Amino acid sequence: MTQTRQLAAIMFTDIVGYTALMGADEEKAFQLLKKNRQIQQPLIKQYNGAWIKEIGDGVLASFHTVTDAVMCAGAIHQACKAVEGLQLRIGIHLGEVVFENNDVFGDGVNIASRLQALAPIGGTYVSESVHKNVSNKKEIITEFIREENLKNVSESVKIYEIKLIGTASFESDTLQNLKKENNRQPASKQKTIFAIGALVILAAVLSWYFLIYQKQKNTPVNSSELGKSIAVLPFVNMSGDKEQEYFSDGLSEELLNLLSKIPDLKVISRTSAFSFKGKNEDVRKIGATLGVANILEGSVRKSGNTVRITAQLIELRNGTHLWSETYDRSIDDIFKVQDEISKAVVEQLKIKLLNANNATVTENSAAYSLYLKGKFEWAKRTREGFLKSIDYFNEAIQEDPQYSLAYAGMADSYTLLCGYHILSPEASISKAKAAAEKAMQLNSTLAEAFEATGHIEFLVDPNWQKAEDNYQNAIQLNPSFATARQRYALIMATRGRYTEAMQEIKKAQELDPLSKIINTDAGLIELLMSKTENAISKCKEVLDIDSAFSVALFVQGLAFEQSGKTDAAISNFQRAVKASNDNPIAISALGHALAKSGKKEEALKILKDLETSSGQKYVSSYCKAVIHAGLGNSNEVFKLLNQAVDEKSVWMIHLHMSADPRFKEFRTDKRFAELSKRI
Repeated sequence: MTQTRQLAAIMFTDIVGYTALMGADEEKAFQLLKKNRQIQQPLIKQYNGAWIKEIGDGVLASFHTVTDAVMCAGAIHQACKAVEGLQLRIGIHLGEVVFENNDVFGDGVNIASRLQALAPIGGTYVSESVHKNVSNKKEIITEFIREENLKNVSESVKIYEIKLIGTASFESDTLQNLKKENNRQPASKQKTIFAIGALVILAAVLSWYFLIYQKQKNTPVNSSELGKSIAVLPFVNMSGDKEQEYFSDGLSEELLNLLSKIPDLKVISRTSAFSFKGKNEDVRKIGATLGVANILEGSVRKSGNTVRITAQLIELRNGTHLWSETYDRSIDDIFKVQDEISKAVVEQLKIKLLNANNATVTENSAAYSLYLKGKFEWAKRTREGFLKSIDYFNEAIQEDPQYSLAYAGMADSYTLLCGYHILSPEASISKAKAAAEKAMQLNSTLAEAFEATGHIEFLVDPNWQKAEDNYQNAIQLNPSFATARQRYALIMATRGRYTEAMQEIKKAQELDPLSKIINTDAGLIELLMSKTENAISKCKEVLDIDSAFSVALFVQGLAFEQSGKTDAAISNFQRAVKASNDNPIAISALGHALAKSGKKEEALKILKDLETSSGQKYVSSYCKAVIHAGLGNSNEVFKLLNQAVDEKSVWMIHLHMSADPRFKEFRTDKRFAELSKRI
């Protein structure tokens, strides 16, 4: 028996989805295995490697040098692209191994095997020993992924992903081909595919919840609260078609919504989780930023007649995978598979945890696809985004007139269009009301419907008690609904109930710590409490991340102005005007600050420009009154504010509740009391 101990680069490869294919089409699976063998054998030989053996659909090989192993892996991936359905995961480790009778043993083999299992589809993971040996090669790029405790390996292993510069053009061609295939996907199947992915992944995640989290629930640990937390990162769209971006984003959001229904589980809001989209940051750093103990991440690839969903649940305390799986599903038998998975999920979750609001699901797949597109546009928070989102929500409703979530989305879009002074109240609020009422009529347990209704009652119908009740209902239905808590905090602050406001805005920040609008509103609440320095500080934190976030520039400008720092206020408002694409709210704030600083000619010019532009876009009389307030023209102020009441300007509630300090000097005028009654 010949036995030698050597330092070698060990490579493990494995065909993605082979087991599922074997069960579905045995002949096709064998053909794929044969092609895999035909590709790898000559390439391993070409790169001076030794074919050790096949292990099922996996291949074990060794190389004398790390460079040969890495270059061979790249060549194998490249060659596999030409074979439909053939995708590999590859792992490489450099270490001491034992060769015996044409076989190889040792920790080096085990580590390579574990790295292969963790690698992304069509990707190669390597250990630090490999990274150190190739980091000086110009054609080889290594990117640190994370440090992992691998099964049956005593010490943690730093993992890197290999990218070869020479494969870039080939990858581009591959993505273009996938795009053409995806464009041929029938729209009627998209939602069902998505639902399967969400159910399968949710079953696994909540299986972890039952088996691990619930067992630990009564165990006293220092970080117990942190352990009950999770963030769902946006699933990566691997289809190569940007038009499919809404699909992968929608999968992430649906999982997030379902997870948020679990009692006592803190689920980070979409805004914060999605801020890491497209960024290759270490998940432990992401977890620390978001304040969570666990991360769910994954990818979606639609190709030909299949969809492939990869997901993994990571415990951030030690960087280990609690669960990881890849699902390949045929579109042809998608409904059958959906039934199977649904039953498995119900059994796994003991039914009660899936009593989530199923109004988020429509049986009409085209409607669901359109809703996802609407949410994708809505999240941009731009004029174009809001208008496009309404178009998509409308189309979704045409497909399914009973789709309550689409109505709620439409209501919120119209309300924000009014609040941002993009559309007049006349052109937006009646539509917002009708959509919110329809959403509530179709489903009286939809958190989004209560939130949308509360927002309308807060801004337009001065019935603040009803607004409070609706926000509370939304929060009760979905405790992780950060937007509901944010807006509930604002109504508390507007009414002078600052302690409650601070409690709710802090909860919103915990749920969505990277939300620019939530963190800005935290500054606004400080401003309403006359804590101008705190307001300035909180807005600065937002602007350090996005210096062109117009709302933060606006609120910080107000704080500067109230603290007597007029020049800083003017600078902020000028930047806000530019960042908001000449929004009248920002323009009027600039005019007011200029007038208060003694630059009346400049303020009058802004007022004239604002009045001239009224024919081209909506300009509230409230905005004009703001500039006249800076100029000290009391008659014009009250004339315009009364017109704003007639227009049902949403900003009048701030005046009525003494929340806009720019009109402070006019409150002793008897006309103010009369105006307040009108409001």
